[in-house]
Amino acid sequence: MVWQERCSVIVMLTGLIEGSKEKCHKYWPDTNQPKPYGQYTVSLCKNEAFADYTVRTFLVTVRLQQQRVGDEGLSAPSNEQRFIYQYHFTVWPDKGVPQYATAVLRFRKKIINESRHNTAPWIVHCSAGVGRTGAFIVIDAMLRQAKEKKVVDIYNYVRATRGDRPNMVQTKDQYVFIHRAVLEALVCGSTDIQAPNLRNVMTKLEKIRPREQVSGYESEFQRLSIFWLSPDVRVESASRACNASKNRFPDILPLDSHRVALHLSVDKDPGADYINASFAHAYRERNAFILTQAPLEDTIASFWRMVVDYDLGTIVMLNSLDEEDEHFPRYWPSQGAEEYGGIKVELQEEDDKSFFISRRFDITTKGKSTPQRICHFQVTNWSDHSVPDKPLDLLPLLNDIQTSQQKSGDKAIVVQCSDGVGRSGTLCAIMSVIERVKVEHVVDVFQAVKNLRISRPGAVETLEQYKFCYDVTLAYLDSFSTYGNFSNC
Repeated sequence: MVWQERCSVIVMLTGLIEGSKEKCHKYWPDTNQPKPYGQYTVSLCKNEAFADYTVRTFLVTVRLQQQRVGDEGLSAPSNEQRFIYQYHFTVWPDKGVPQYATAVLRFRKKIINESRHNTAPWIVHCSAGVGRTGAFIVIDAMLRQAKEKKVVDIYNYVRATRGDRPNMVQTKDQYVFIHRAVLEALVCGSTDIQAPNLRNVMTKLEKIRPREQVSGYESEFQRLSIFWLSPDVRVESASRACNASKNRFPDILPLDSHRVALHLSVDKDPGADYINASFAHAYRERNAFILTQAPLEDTIASFWRMVVDYDLGTIVMLNSLDEEDEHFPRYWPSQGAEEYGGIKVELQEEDDKSFFISRRFDITTKGKSTPQRICHFQVTNWSDHSVPDKPLDLLPLLNDIQTSQQKSGDKAIVVQCSDGVGRSGTLCAIMSVIERVKVEHVVDVFQAVKNLRISRPGAVETLEQYKFCYDVTLAYLDSFSTYGNFSNC
């Protein structure tokens, strides 16, 4: 079918195994292991994993039949080859919907951007080819209709698809999700920028828009507040009475769906697994960041327990120990070693690099013969609700964070400020934006912040912090003599 219809794009919306059931037989080989399927041989040339999807590149070879050439007999056998691109969305539950439409919209845009010159139809499949498949097709069709005709008619389009294939869009939740996805796409609009055009676009974003009487930056930042949390989000663990004293700010709580749960051992008291910290996805990696508040005196042991439980290797601290009327306890030894809840933390090195202080700790716990090495970076002049003076100052820090993360085996990066929202969110957004720049040469601050807020509501608190994400990204690009040189850094 793929060959006959000359398709080059396959959209896969199911896992191979979901629950305990096989939903789709694996129809491609592993890397460097070409596999024949009848007259077709498929090779997996490339496998790129992102936070919510994977892109695979297949080379399909078909052996053509010999043909008679005049009186000279049969021609020599020949082969024909084509590249096929599979886009595999990995977080859509069977007969359900993703919690947010953001990932689906980003996935769709990826396919469109990479197949814009291809006029052949997409092959879209899930397990049965009706539920998730139908929802995705309707979302895509409605956004194309909105762009071309300035109108959306979801109800009648679903009816029409069911005339072609019965039961398309299986559940009420999927039908509602289509509306949410289309609304989000139309409200948020397109905010991605080709990296070489960033400076020019930023100049335009500085200008006041006559209709709204705000700058382009402020217009984007205001649209972020329109983005709503899913109605089924919960903060039950953070709201329990036994955990109330562990929250520095009562209105900044981790969502149950993204909170970091401590591993229970002997201590099974209510709330023993709780810490005010949230996992968040980066551009490529799921749970790439842990955003958390500055530890309280009573939660320092829990902080180090989190570091040990998840075998983390990088901590970034963005607050000072004293800020205005607030004092934040030092949670590491100034020299030698200290013990926090049975975890021994020993300072090995300290290096003042002007904008930040770099420290190296060795952590030892009972039952572990090899110390766990931690790199700790403390930024020294980033005040709350504000931004550093020079965007360029952040680049050496980002480089050291990346080096530390790679040495730790790409474990999650702990990013900590006073509340785990403002400065922490800003730094995580910057890292996500630059990561995408390296892969796609595209800048999209709006989507990076929106994605973070799914995990940690309120991430990037101020307009100034939002604009700073753009400023640091531009400084990063300007640090290269030509924009073509940054993709391998």
